[in-house]
Amino acid sequence: MNVPVHYGLAEHEGLWNSTPESIAAFTTAFTTAPQVTAHTINDSGHNVDHHYAGRAFHSEQLDWAARLSRS
Repeated sequence: MNVPVHYGLAEHEGLWNSTPESIAAFTTAFTTAPQVTAHTINDSGHNVDHHYAGRAFHSEQLDWAARLSRS
């Protein structure tokens, strides 16, 4: 992929390994991406879209995309 990547994984994810080490390892796959932003979504469970943390995460995603569009 040669596009920027924004990745967040719930801290209390039940299906995926959400340790900081796992997230860091996942980002290494994007060797041609100009930018990779990845982190744990604290205090969140699986399916962040429907979790109370979802609104903040969606705002973060939109802010990230807006910053990229201005650069």
